[in-house]
Amino acid sequence: MWERIKHFWGHAPQKKQEEKPTPHLNHSIYIEKILQNLINSRSMLSIHFPGSAETFVSMLLEIHPNQEYIILDEITPIEGHHLAIQGSPFTVASKEQGVFLSFGTRIIQHADQNELSFYYLPYPKDVNYKQRRQAYRVPVLHDNSLRADLYLPNQPRISAKVADISVSGVRLTVKYNITPVVGDMRFIDQCLLISPYTKPTSFSLEIRRVYYDLSQKSTILCCQFLEVTADKQLYLIELVGKMQQSKIMNRFNDGKKTS
Repeated sequence: MWERIKHFWGHAPQKKQEEKPTPHLNHSIYIEKILQNLINSRSMLSIHFPGSAETFVSMLLEIHPNQEYIILDEITPIEGHHLAIQGSPFTVASKEQGVFLSFGTRIIQHADQNELSFYYLPYPKDVNYKQRRQAYRVPVLHDNSLRADLYLPNQPRISAKVADISVSGVRLTVKYNITPVVGDMRFIDQCLLISPYTKPTSFSLEIRRVYYDLSQKSTILCCQFLEVTADKQLYLIELVGKMQQSKIMNRFNDGKKTS
């Protein structure tokens, strides 16, 4: 599967420099990361054509973000292959670390070797990434002092604000671009949560999503807590409870001011 595409390397579609669209820098690192994870895990892709009730399958072979194309393995059953080479648009769907993702596309070129086909597709600019959370996340008020200190290898301490938190995960905001540092990372070994309600406690995190938000001029990290002991689970339950109480009290006080 992997060797046969080398023979057709010269067939890769070329783009003129002036035709290259403005890159979406706030999402490009994130999209590249999840596509590479699909390759590394050999994830099966579901292919859906409009008007067809059948689901077809394929695999992602290679990604080339700089040249703006990806290579998809042969679509099966054969009816899906015929629809694809006719230029029909289709949706690619899969799971990445348990999270559903999809993007729309169509082939721009296909090639054959040893009676097997593969396809060149435009590099996806947008990917739907729908995570079904297992726990309610409490949004953190702007005036709340809940924050986190991140300790990364060979890096100075990074201070982050907690945007929302649950007993299973946390969303952090860093007021500058750290995607060159964390873009290829899967884990953060030490994240120190600092709260006005409880003593500082250290957690390990799995990075589920990271991107730079141009509108906020901030890096957003969506993370899941790892290896949570019974004591740390109790800490999170108490912390989330305090955050919910704080949210309710603020709503109550706002109501009194307007009455």
